[in-house]
Amino acid sequence: MVHLSPTAAYIRKDTTPDRHANRSDSAPRRPQPADPTEAALWKLLSTAHTVESLARAMTRDTVPVSEQRIEQVMRKWLDAEVIELATDS
Repeated sequence: MVHLSPTAAYIRKDTTPDRHANRSDSAPRRPQPADPTEAALWKLLSTAHTVESLARAMTRDTVPVSEQRIEQVMRKWLDAEVIELATDS
């Protein structure tokens, strides 16, 4: 399990296949969240966010989501290697 730092910014990994990569090398797959909260979080992670900034954005744009729930989703995505620490964190 990868450690999640709530004060660090995370962003979606680039899942565009490298045209020079072997076909056997698979890029991280983009999650297909059925849960509306996860879908909204995934959309927000197109830019770098901390857990706190995601919670603020979710409260402003949709129904409030707890930081605990956001951390749970982000840990799942870190483990799946579809998000990463933003370079400026």
